[in-house]
Order: sequence, then structure tokens, then C-alpha cells
Amino acid sequence: MPELSLQKYERNELAALCLKNAQELIFITDESGAVFEGNNCFLKTLGYCAGDLPSLHVWDIDANIAEKAWAGIWQQILGRNGFTFTTYRIAKDGREIPVKVSKQITEYKGHKYLFSCSQTIKKTEMDATLLPLSEERYQIFIRNYQGIAYESTIDWVPLFFKGQVKEITGYTEEEFLAGTPRWDEIIFPDDLKEIMANDNDLRTIPGTKRDRKYRIVRKDGALRWVHDTIQCTTDTAGSSVILVGSIIDITGRREAEAALLDSRKIYRNLVENINEVIFTLDLNGKFTYLSPVVESLKGGFGYTADELTGRSFTEILHPDDLAEVVQKYRRTLAGFPKTTEFRVISKSGEVRWIRESGRQILDNGEVVGLQGLFSDITEQKEAEVAKVHSELRYRRLFEAAQDGILILNYETGEILDANPFILDILGYSLNELSGLHLWDIGIFKDVADSKDAFLELKKRKYLRYDDLPLTTKDGRQIDVELVSNAYMVGSERVIQSNIRDITDRIQAEKALHKKEEEYRAITDISDDAIFLLDSEMRYEFVNPAAAAYIHMSAPSLRGMSLQDTFPKEAADYYTSVVHTVMQTGMSYTEDMLVPLPGNARWFRIRAAPFFSNGNQDRILLYATDIHELTILREALDLTNKKLNMLTSILRHDILNYLMVIKASADMIEMDLKPDEGMEKSLTFIKRSTDAIERLLKFSREYQSLGVEQPKWHSVSQVVEMVLRDGIFAGITVDMQLNNLRVFADALLYRVIFNLFENAVRHGESVTTITVRFSSDGAVGVLTVCDNGVGIPDDEKENIFRRDFGKHTGFGLYFAQEILSITGITISETGDAGEGAHFEIRIPEGSWHQDKAYQASEI
Repeated sequence: MPELSLQKYERNELAALCLKNAQELIFITDESGAVFEGNNCFLKTLGYCAGDLPSLHVWDIDANIAEKAWAGIWQQILGRNGFTFTTYRIAKDGREIPVKVSKQITEYKGHKYLFSCSQTIKKTEMDATLLPLSEERYQIFIRNYQGIAYESTIDWVPLFFKGQVKEITGYTEEEFLAGTPRWDEIIFPDDLKEIMANDNDLRTIPGTKRDRKYRIVRKDGALRWVHDTIQCTTDTAGSSVILVGSIIDITGRREAEAALLDSRKIYRNLVENINEVIFTLDLNGKFTYLSPVVESLKGGFGYTADELTGRSFTEILHPDDLAEVVQKYRRTLAGFPKTTEFRVISKSGEVRWIRESGRQILDNGEVVGLQGLFSDITEQKEAEVAKVHSELRYRRLFEAAQDGILILNYETGEILDANPFILDILGYSLNELSGLHLWDIGIFKDVADSKDAFLELKKRKYLRYDDLPLTTKDGRQIDVELVSNAYMVGSERVIQSNIRDITDRIQAEKALHKKEEEYRAITDISDDAIFLLDSEMRYEFVNPAAAAYIHMSAPSLRGMSLQDTFPKEAADYYTSVVHTVMQTGMSYTEDMLVPLPGNARWFRIRAAPFFSNGNQDRILLYATDIHELTILREALDLTNKKLNMLTSILRHDILNYLMVIKASADMIEMDLKPDEGMEKSLTFIKRSTDAIERLLKFSREYQSLGVEQPKWHSVSQVVEMVLRDGIFAGITVDMQLNNLRVFADALLYRVIFNLFENAVRHGESVTTITVRFSSDGAVGVLTVCDNGVGIPDDEKENIFRRDFGKHTGFGLYFAQEILSITGITISETGDAGEGAHFEIRIPEGSWHQDKAYQASEI
């Protein structure tokens, strides 16, 4: 697409092409569909301003053009330069303005542009242009429509209801037309609230359209998803606002089905939204309750609930119907309910027709009254013949259908008409399709002997293909569902073909199948044993590795339980673990010695909830064989214990000899009064023995490093344990940890203790120590600060050396070694004179602040 927002002088040249002050609606576009320029009449009539043009496209202002079909339409335009037709222009506020359009291709600087000139016309002229088909044809079309076509008042009272009504809802057309039930009464309550909240303009402003998906409750109680396309318009006389729409069942397109609502919730929501009058009578026929809707009952019943409560229903009956209604009332009390239609006298004296249905009210098995519903059906009773449906009504229904529809010549199979939906799918214009056959547009190209299929359709009057390839004008192949019916229009027989695009569904099924194959291949080659348990603790899936451990085949394990494959004590424990995961929704990991046929092996068992369609209904078990690793670890632990015992014995003996050496040096110094040379030797001996003693002390602490497995620590609990030591009395500790837990060596306590001890020993004036936590991306940062003298810059690196220190300990070196076992680092980042500031950086995965996490005990 050339840059028409290019240079200012180029835009001015294009703008000059639009006759700014012409009385026609003029705009310019190109193959991109963007509206580059529009004259004053165009902007004023459609309610736009010049600033709206950069974001405007042809499909935003033309009711018959879809964005995805524009590329094909552009090619048609290039092949038909200079033509006129009628359509609707869409105003900014959503109004549809009938226009007569002339289009001309203009070439400018080597690029082709479409020059569109529209003139508004009267709606009657538009209707006459758009009504080439007979009314009778569309009456039969509706009977064969694969969805529901309807008209209703703005209060949901149906005026017209045809199509696959019973197949979709379970109710008959007559039941809906009789108002038992009304359409809004079968809409799923949660969805109805949202619909009603957004439908004010739909029910008041002609021309307003809605395209929505929601759930309905069938007569048998099942939930179905439907796609409802609805438009507010006026009746054929132009006097009343009505709703016109079409509904198709889209349950099969949904990937998940919602669970049935609790029956009491369904009843409660229906009662809250129902428009019929709910009433109760006592055994004497007196009203004990009427719902408030009686005051606004259609047709003007005239009474309030309070005015009727306490009065007998016979007081408002028409005298001619009194005996029959009283008899039916008695039969209902006797347990023989029946829907009844009768006349009543309204408060104003007008005769109204009522439809009533009731049943017994039982209290501990005893009949205490009658409850039921009634509604005003006067208009239905007074209507002797259904209103003649106009050609415009069927044209609207035809064009609003969410399935592609083709009308074919019965004898030749040639296409006579097509609705906009199929034109958008195929990329053809109606003129291009007219006269073609189904096999000319690819529908039967991959079906053997297509003409025989057409003959079969003519013979059976019905033909269906659940998955059929179809080729669009631009060569794309899509999958469709095709249903064709043959029927009479007057003395002429025609064929109606309904075409539904199921490409997305087919592709989704293929993608799902591919994923399933990939996952199955992964589980088949996995060395881990993988089990999928259903809610009854039975194997739903077992991979080959799992089956091999149990010495059974995977197919034979399906349907068996844990108790069928493991000893009772082990199976009971595994079942309790699975139940815990199922109830809490939290994963569980444990190393277990699992009894297997012939031997027992160590496994790391991981149990996790498995979700399907958003519901947790199964448990996934992974078992990793760690038998050899466990044996090696136990052997290593035993070796370490022996080495620790040996070093402890040697250290004890060396310390005893050191005590002898130190005591001997002291005695020599006291008894012999050594000279200067001997005194230097004695001093050297004492220093050496002190150094050896320090090294032995360090070895005692260092031998514990890494002996125990790292574990999760509550840092606040570790700090509290450190503060129990008396040397920290008088020190204020400020903790800002927010339930921090850290995965570190078992000697984490020594790290915190050494940091606190260094603050007290070397900080000189420390009164407060602050321990806080923050995160630097995925890395956690634990800081320990004091308000002492701090650490000089030239000593910051040295303080972590083993041979550095004002005293004789190995505190910070030892702390650094403890932390490094789990990849944690420590550094001093404070400023000299402003207190020490130790920063401990914890890698991702070694810290969390989850309050629900059950950490190991410190």
C-alpha cells in the first residue's frame, strides 16, 4: 500500500480529487481498504470529523463488506470499473443510511484508487431494491433453517418463532408463541443479567444490533450454548418497535460444557426473572399470594397484588367460564393438574383471556392449597390467523443468519441466491455466484461422482455432510458442514443448502490429537513411573515404565486401584496422600520405600492435582527411581559419621597433649626464671599451641558443614533463636521479612549468629540491628545492618578470609562457606562510619514468601 499519509503536498493533491462541497457522499480508498479522504457531505452525513479518517476503513462504513472479504471485493472492483448498486452506509452512531453508490477506479502516480460517490435514497426505494424473492420462498426457507428465526416485542413476547426450535430448546414453536415459556425465561440467569444490563438501546433505538453468545436451559434441563444475532427495528407498518433475530446452537463449538446449575438456584433465578404472575390459593379458592408483576401484567389486568389477596378467584372470572374453571380447580386439588385457558373481567371491566397452570401445595403429604402461574394471552386468542409475513422480514432473517445459505434450482443445481454470510466465506459476489453449481465452487470437488450426489439429494429431498472440503475464490480450502433440503415454493421446487464453517473446530481437533500423541510419546519413553488416578483412586492411565515396575501390562492396569497393586498397609498410606492432594489442591513430594513384586525400591513420589476443563478431578503421580542414589547416600552418611568420629577422637587427644605442653611451658616459666632467649621460645610455644587450638576449634565447626541435607528455614524463627543468647541483651532488632523462607544448609543459624556477634564485638556502639528482605527480580536480597562504626573500605574483601580478624575466630569465613553450599553469596556494601551492611543474595528457587507453605522445622 502506498503511503497516502505520505507527504503533505501529496495529500493535498488527493484531497483535491474529492469535491468538498458536493451534495453526494464522496470518499477515496485503495486496496488496503483505508479511507484516505472524504468530502464534507460524507463527514456530516455519517457523523465523522476529519480527525476520524486515519482510523476509518471501508468495512466500518459499508454494511455489506466484511474486513476479511475486502481483498476479494477489491479484485472484483478492478474487474468491474464503473458500476452502481445500493447498500447501507453505517454512521458513527451506528445508524444505517440507505444509499445508491457509484464507484470508479482512478489511477494516481502509478497507483489505483477507488473513487466512491453515494447518494442517500429513501428506505422504501432500498427495500424495493433488496426484495427480489417471493414471500412464499422465505416462509419455506424458515421452516428449513438450521437455527431459530424469530420476532418479538421489546418485552420478549414472541410474535414469530420458526426453525429448529424443538431441536435446540426442547420446546415447541407453539409453546413459545403461547408464552410458556418465554425466551428470556430459558436464558441462563447469569447470562440474562448481563444481556439485560446492556440491552437498553437495543430495545429502544431502531437499527441497533447485537451479536451475542449465551446459555439457555432446555426443557429437559440441559444447558446449550447459542449464538443470537438480533436487531431492533419497526414492524411492517412502521408503528411499533420490535426485535428481529436468528439463533443457532453453538454447543458443539464450545471446548467445555458448564455444569448444570443446582435446581434450587435455577428455580430461584427463574422466579426472580419470570414475567408470568406467580400465585397461591387456599382450599377456599382465595388468593394468599400474587407476585408484584400482576400490577404490570400485559394487557392491563388492572389489579394490584394487595387488592386481590384475600379475595376468591371466582370474583374475577367471566360468568360463562365460572363452572368449568371451578371444576378444573377442584381436579387440580385432587392431583390432576391441567393448563387452563379462561376469561376474566379486569378492574376496568374489560374481558381478558388468561392461561393458567397450577399444582397442589403439600404440607407433610396433606393438600393445603394450590400454586401456579398465569399470563395474559388476550392478543393470541384474538388473533384468528397468523400475520402475513412480509418479504422484508424474511430478507432480514436470511441476511442475519450465522450459517451460509444457498438457494439452488432444483432441476439444474444452479445457484439462485446466497446470503452475505456465505459470500464472506467464499469471497464471491452474488453476481459471480448466480448461475454456478455447487461443484463449480469446490463443495463437491473431493466427493466421488458429484452429480450422483446431487441426484441422491433430489431423490431423498435431504443430504448431509458433516465434514466437507470447500475451496474459496482465492484458493483457500476450509472445512464445512453441509445440510441440503428440497422443498416446494408454490408450484416450483427449490433446494436450500445450509453451510457452516467448521475449519476452526477441525483444526483444533487435529491440534489436540497431535498434542496427545506428543505427550503420549514422552510418557512412553520416560524412565519415571507415571500414573493418572481418577476420583475413585483407579488407574486411568499408566505409562510403560510404571507397568514394568509392577510387573503388569499397562492395558491390564487400567481400571485397577492402588489396593489391587500394592500391599494393604502401603496402599492405605498412598490413598491417604492422594486424598490429601485432592482435598487441598496442593502438590506433595516424599521419598518412599515402595514394596514391589519381589523386592522394595526407593522412589521420589510427586503427587499433583490434575485439571480438566477447569475442574480438578484427577491426580497425577510421578515416581522417580532413586534406589541406587539412596543406598549411596546412606553409605556416604555412614562414612561421614565414621570420619567425624575419628576426627573428634584425634582432636580430643591433640587437645589433651596441647594442655600438657601449655602447662609445661607455664611451669618452666614459673620455676626456672628463664633468660631472654628461653622466654622468647616459651612465648613461641604458647602462640603455637593457641594457633593449634584455634585450628582444632575451627575443624570441629567445619566438620558439621554440609553433613545434613539443606532445608527450608523460616528466617524470622532463626533470628529469634539467635537472640536467645545473652550476649545480645540490650540490642534492638528490627525484622522486615514478611514470612521469608530460605533453602540453605542446616547451619544457617551460625551465619546469623556470627553476623550479630560481629556487630556487637566490632561495631563499638551498636544498639540496633535491622534485618530486612527485598527482591531484585528473581534474586532475593537479605540485608543485615547495624548502627555501629562500620567497616573500612580496605577491609571489606579481607573480612571473609579465614586468617583475618581482630580476634581468633573464623566467623565470617565460616558464614560464607555455609551459604555457598546452596549457591548463596554474601558481601559487605556499607559505608565506613555509618554501620556495617551485609548483603546476602539468594538465587531464584531458594526463597519464597508463601504463607501457606509448610516448611521443615528449624
